[in-house]
Amino acid sequence: MRNASMRFYQDRIPELIHRGIHGFVVKNYESLQLLRELNPDLLEKISITADHNLYSYNDSAKEELADLGVDYDTIPLELNRKEIFGRNNKN
Repeated sequence: MRNASMRFYQDRIPELIHRGIHGFVVKNYESLQLLRELNPDLLEKISITADHNLYSYNDSAKEELADLGVDYDTIPLELNRKEIFGRNNKN
């Protein structure tokens, strides 16, 4: 995420939340950090979903993302059937 994009979203995210948006999909750690820097009251009103670019190969990776505030994740595209069923796919 470039600085100009960061400023653009910093100005608009609180307004979107106040208008009733339910959550955001993030594709990189910069976007996740931008949301984490919100007022805690605003952050409680939304969910954060990590797309496949925020890699959650296994349960440890999923836990790390959860510790960073990610509520939902996307199963990585590279995983095979055995790997998919070998990880916690809840959320």
